[in-house]
Amino acid sequence: MHFYQVFWGKSVDIIGVQDGRIGGRRLNELLHVIKPQKAAYGIDTYDLLKDWKLIETSANTDRLHRHEQIPGFKEFMGEKDMFWDLINRAHVDANRMVKKIWERENPSKGLKGVIWWNVDCESNRQVVFNRLMENPRIYEYILMEHAGSFKDRPFLSSIVGMFLLAYFSPEIRADETLWPSKDTYGGECTTTNNMGTTQVGVMALRYADRFLSSPFITTAEKYVAETARELRHELLK
Repeated sequence: MHFYQVFWGKSVDIIGVQDGRIGGRRLNELLHVIKPQKAAYGIDTYDLLKDWKLIETSANTDRLHRHEQIPGFKEFMGEKDMFWDLINRAHVDANRMVKKIWERENPSKGLKGVIWWNVDCESNRQVVFNRLMENPRIYEYILMEHAGSFKDRPFLSSIVGMFLLAYFSPEIRADETLWPSKDTYGGECTTTNNMGTTQVGVMALRYADRFLSSPFITTAEKYVAETARELRHELLK
């Protein structure tokens, strides 16, 4: 990954940008690897493609409302269709769940994950996954650094960055209390559901702050302090 620092008064944002791009097949595999429920469903591409569409139909209005209570759900839905399109294009379901054929993907296409967190003056950390589009100059600067021609520029995704943060933090994922294999909607709802490939995208956002204690983060901060580029925010306004 390539790292940057952006100083905002007494706090600093640390931005890690993925080296390389992630297409539909790799995105599906990434969700499979980070899911806590290993015993159920396998990579489960068919269910993912089906349920990510069904959640927004009129028949699932109540279910959608319950999902909207989950922290991170609305942010995930903001990019969900793009993820769905990538995975769907990379996947050919030849015989209705019987035979699945993965198309060869062009490595120049796809997304770049961005892992972004803030450290305040008291060393408190907070994950950021909605600031890219709020700071277009930072977005444009990183694109200029990491893209070739304009038409081949990847979409920078801090949502995918949270998937990568979960991937780079196996110590957290190994703890059932931090990364439960079954979970609820939250609030007064006590009904649990298996956290598989279809569910783990939202889960990675819901519990993103739990990964801030992982060795990946502490090692990255040491590396950043010594080597990362500083993006002076006054020049990015």
